[in-house]
Parts: sequence; structure tokens; C-alpha cells
Amino acid sequence: MLVDRFANTRADVQARLMELARVEIDDAIDVMAPMTLYPAASQQLDLARAEIAQGLTAGSASERRDRIANATSLVTTARAQFGQNITFVLGQGNLMY
Repeated sequence: MLVDRFANTRADVQARLMELARVEIDDAIDVMAPMTLYPAASQQLDLARAEIAQGLTAGSASERRDRIANATSLVTTARAQFGQNITFVLGQGNLMY
């Protein structure tokens, strides 16, 4: 985790990455909204979004780290409700941020 390595150095970059994670969670929530098949997963994603929001306003690196870890755990729990062995491997490309 970046926050473990850099603490408050370049907290702006950490915040931007959290904002991007929130956008991805928002997309997942929007896709799942019309369906009622995964209500528990939707709830986990809502909670993860709230953790990110609190991480963005965190006053310390340790609090930001805890919020990021909580959000990651919640997203992982939500993903597990869709099935087993769901993975995505990035190919070669450019890092955009």
C-alpha cells in the first residue's frame, strides 16, 4: 500500500487513487442497481464507498491506511459473492496515473 511506504508524502496522489477507486465502485454499484441478485454485494460496495470517503478526509496516514484496508476488504468480500477464481490480469500498457 502506498500509504505504508510514503505516509503523508504525496498524500495528494494517494487521495487521487482513492477517488479513482471510488469511481470504479460507483460503476459497479450502477451496473448492479437494476438487479436484485446480489443485495449483500451491493451493501458491501456501499460500505466500501463510505470507507473511501472517510479515507479522503482522514487527518493522518494511519487513519487513511485503515480506511483503505477496510474498503479493500469490503470489495473483496463483495467480489467473492459472484463466484470463485475471478481474476483479471493486466497486459502490457502504460500507467495512466
